[in-house]
Amino acid sequence: MRGPVRVSGLSLVLMAASACGSGPGASDLTLLPSTRWGGEYAAALCAKVFGCCDASELAATWKYADEAQCRQMAGTEIQMNLSELLALGWVSYDARAARKCIDEIAATVCPDLLVVGKNVLAPSCFLVSRGAGEIGTTCEDLDVVCRSSNCDISVGTCAPTPGCSTVCGIDQYCDTTAQVCATWKAQGVDVILRKAWERGILLTGESAGMVCWFEQTITDSRPGGLTSMECLGWLKGSACPHYHGEAQRQPTYHRLLLNGTMKDGLACDDGVGVLFEGDKLVKVVTVSERATAFEVHRDGANVIETPLKAELLAKPSK
Repeated sequence: MRGPVRVSGLSLVLMAASACGSGPGASDLTLLPSTRWGGEYAAALCAKVFGCCDASELAATWKYADEAQCRQMAGTEIQMNLSELLALGWVSYDARAARKCIDEIAATVCPDLLVVGKNVLAPSCFLVSRGAGEIGTTCEDLDVVCRSSNCDISVGTCAPTPGCSTVCGIDQYCDTTAQVCATWKAQGVDVILRKAWERGILLTGESAGMVCWFEQTITDSRPGGLTSMECLGWLKGSACPHYHGEAQRQPTYHRLLLNGTMKDGLACDDGVGVLFEGDKLVKVVTVSERATAFEVHRDGANVIETPLKAELLAKPSK
């Protein structure tokens, strides 16, 4: 069952990476050596999945007959992948994040368990490793090789993080709109967020975090002014933030609608929030009587704006 997508507030930004590499020894209990990553991750993963999932859920996703087989086969496969990537020098490994990842999985209660593909995910698991390749390193077509998670397939070398002139940190994001709508997909975080949405978890964001859920948006994250950008595509149509808050937003949005670059969509003034349940808009709220959201569509040579009724939020008491 899909949960509500709330387009206001704070946005979630995570950077995923493959779990591979090398690390320090085992003298510090807060560190997990890379030589033990496969076995310990598989043990935590298999214990949690076989303890929380019913037979139908296991049959749909897992090829293992029981928890013991899961630990043995998954541990071997994960460790083999780690060793190969380490030998190639393609990734770095964070032993502290690896230990925290295992501990967080063990502490997760069944209703909060998030399984994507054949992985159980927890916050620190996204920080376990990253590509080691600097800009210009040969990567062919493999994003995982690059610290930026961006392999430019036109030349086969690592390129800067999309939208930036440098490489972003693993726990950072690039220029707001570009990162939300591009790099999340390259890292697979869109899959994780989609899974959370379908489980009924509330997703929320402002500005770039408002528009990223739609098919398209208008962005100032690239040189040269406002342009169109493709987004996650979970909500149909386009979206425009800061509609009357920035002088060029409304006229540029209209121009892109009229020339066919952008689809009909939703525009929001500053201070306005829109609530979706599944992919249906169910409520508009505002902090000002002068601000609201608009349905905006092309009608021949004209653009039609339809203001939506917004609930005025009470001002906090002093």
